[in-house]
Amino acid sequence: MIFHILFHPSRTLRIFYANLKIFLQRKRKDIIYLLVIANIVIYFISYTKCNDFYQSCIMIAITDIRAVEAIDTDITSAVPDTAIKLQAYLSTRNPALVQHAEYIVKLPRWRLAIGIISQETNFCHTGVGASRNNCGAIKNGSGAFKHYNNHLDSIEDVTILLQHDRYRDKSISEINGVYCQDANRPGRKCAGWTEQVTKIVQELS
Repeated sequence: MIFHILFHPSRTLRIFYANLKIFLQRKRKDIIYLLVIANIVIYFISYTKCNDFYQSCIMIAITDIRAVEAIDTDITSAVPDTAIKLQAYLSTRNPALVQHAEYIVKLPRWRLAIGIISQETNFCHTGVGASRNNCGAIKNGSGAFKHYNNHLDSIEDVTILLQHDRYRDKSISEINGVYCQDANRPGRKCAGWTEQVTKIVQELS
């Protein structure tokens, strides 16, 4: 490790920088501070190496400085808290959906959409239709399940559907019996659907 720092300061800094990005997302402020201090130490080593050995090493110091300046820009674009929370939530339900969390939280009524897909297809585990990517059990005009290229397209379609007049400004209880229907029950409402969707929406709030 010491050899690596002394003779490859730029590469070492890039490794610290990558770690810094990860910890930023996890809000580990204490570790971030330690990493920043480590970067300062690396600057000192870089400049000392330049003075003691060869002029071309100046380029190493310049590269290090530019890399650290880039950290400030990256901090401002760190993953939002809401997306991090959704990532953690989905990681225990369906890890395949974690990669879409940053996009999902930008969609309208996304919490309700996640609640719905949890009941319709167990968080996309049992996707319906030929593609098996239909997480919301949405049907087309002919009554067949719609085809989607991936889970994200399906989830986005659920949020779009929720903007239609029959769902807009409706409570979860009112949506039950329209989105999920059971002809054998009063109001065509699915048993337990309202309670479970509500529970998930609250967990994501």
